[in-house]
Amino acid sequence: MVSQRNLSNSMIYLLNSDRPFHCYMAKKEIIKKNNKNKEKTGVNIYELLIGIEGEVQLITNQSYYSLQKGSSILLPPNTDLELKTLNEDSTYYCFQFFPKDEQKFFPYKQVVDCFNSREKLKRIINNVIIPTQYQINNFRKINTLALEIIRQIDQTYYTDAIPSYAVTSLLLQLTNDFVSGFFQGTIKDKRINEITKWIEENLSYKLTVQDVAEHFQLNYRYISKLLKQATGMSTSAYITHIKLELARQYLLESNLPLKLIADKSFFLDDKYFLKVFKKYVGETPTQYRQRYMKEFLVTDSQNRTKNHKK
Repeated sequence: MVSQRNLSNSMIYLLNSDRPFHCYMAKKEIIKKNNKNKEKTGVNIYELLIGIEGEVQLITNQSYYSLQKGSSILLPPNTDLELKTLNEDSTYYCFQFFPKDEQKFFPYKQVVDCFNSREKLKRIINNVIIPTQYQINNFRKINTLALEIIRQIDQTYYTDAIPSYAVTSLLLQLTNDFVSGFFQGTIKDKRINEITKWIEENLSYKLTVQDVAEHFQLNYRYISKLLKQATGMSTSAYITHIKLELARQYLLESNLPLKLIADKSFFLDDKYFLKVFKKYVGETPTQYRQRYMKEFLVTDSQNRTKNHKK
């Protein structure tokens, strides 16, 4: 796996995003551990792969990659590809697209030099900037966006502009994730990463700011200050944000009733969940689900919720 810190030998794609990229396909794929290797003949489009669960091994024309949870791989056009998984079922997102404007391919160091020069940065500011492979910093956010795009594209739409804008938005978010991650390297930043990871792994119904402070043996005001600088959110707001991201994934990937989703997302009760979701997302969980999920799932979920209350 390639991390943000060891990309020095990587290549970086610069894809002009003045116009939306044309989207050919967006889907979630599963490779079963007992299945034979999956082979794909290269076509004249780009493929973005994002690991969700397990490990997918990729053998291309010239390289070998390991796609794991939270990592991304961007394959250029005409790449013959062999995919396999060893000891477990593996899941990943696949987005196929092609830019309508200029496409470039640079060594990592050359792109980094642009980050350190205001004049050089101006020349690449309108590009999607993504390494061949790297570990996504804010995977939960990217994962939710990817799910939203796939659900949206699954539905009937009257114009190709909808999936094109959607996949371009995802690539720009990945660019933001990569560029922001490039500037994270101080001891303070490393501590922030430890704090955010611990919060995600220790979510509970009653997780508080004080719990986080006690675990890291730091003043709770200091922790909130660090999180505010890094994420724009206080500790309590960040905890709520992670719970809501979890809830959005359940809404997009299941037909579970809202009461159960509230419980699995660590909200004390469904009424509080509905209130918080509407406040931060701007719509109710049902409205959010209806925008992305197929109608039969929405209807089934609503019926199950009514039956659960009886």
